[in-house]
Amino acid sequence: MKSEQQNIQESNLLADQIENFLIKTKKVLPQIISVVVLALLSLLGYGIYQSVRNGQSAEGWTALYFSDTDASDLESIADDFASTPAGLWARQAAGDAHLAKALESVFTNRDVADQHYKNAVAEYEKVIGKGSDPLLLARTHFGLAQANEGLANRDDAIAHYRKISGLTGVDDAFQAEATKRADWLESKDGETFITWFKENRQATPAIAPPTGELPAIPSQPTLDLPPLPSTPGVTPPSEPVAPTGAAEGTPTESTTPPEGAKTEETSTNDAAPPKPDAP
Repeated sequence: MKSEQQNIQESNLLADQIENFLIKTKKVLPQIISVVVLALLSLLGYGIYQSVRNGQSAEGWTALYFSDTDASDLESIADDFASTPAGLWARQAAGDAHLAKALESVFTNRDVADQHYKNAVAEYEKVIGKGSDPLLLARTHFGLAQANEGLANRDDAIAHYRKISGLTGVDDAFQAEATKRADWLESKDGETFITWFKENRQATPAIAPPTGELPAIPSQPTLDLPPLPSTPGVTPPSEPVAPTGAAEGTPTESTTPPEGAKTEETSTNDAAPPKPDAP
């Protein structure tokens, strides 16, 4: 009996505690509900954002895979998918395209090469600070170093080569090549070369354009054949010559049958048939 009464008291005590809790939280209950709803909406929005971003990223990779190697095409892809990894790789590839064009023109047209070097630097710098992929950053710093070498910016080139050595997750051979290049630029030979290259930036192109007019095309040779020589002592006949084998006095065949043959045939037909013997 006592135990049952104790249970009732404990139940009443629990009910009182719940009631007091509800009274206390009644004032802040709308705020709690608002926070819960906001959290749910945030999770839903993040899921939608991730879905859209993944779709854009896939579309960007597809566009980059089927794109041309022209810098303008790669820049368009980078602009269209700027917030995706594919867009950053397209931007880095556009810098590589400008760098390749600069290397093609460096000994033929220095002004064109300089413009491509500057365009490459501009594209590479758009990747720095946005990308987190170690390989992407390493390739970008390497391109920046080469472009600055082409512009005779020795200190900037060394700085970008050194940054590759400080990246983690990059191939050892790649870092070794960057370190080797930086060491050479810091050496006396590297300094001498950059100084010479900078002083001779406006030198005459190595391949000078042709001057003067092109030689005239030679005239075609005469293709007329000389006349055939005439045969001496041979005079063509004035009248046609009769064919050989038809001599004069040769009798000709007649189509009229002989007279004797015709008479014999007639007499044979007119003769009476023989009489049969008497029995």
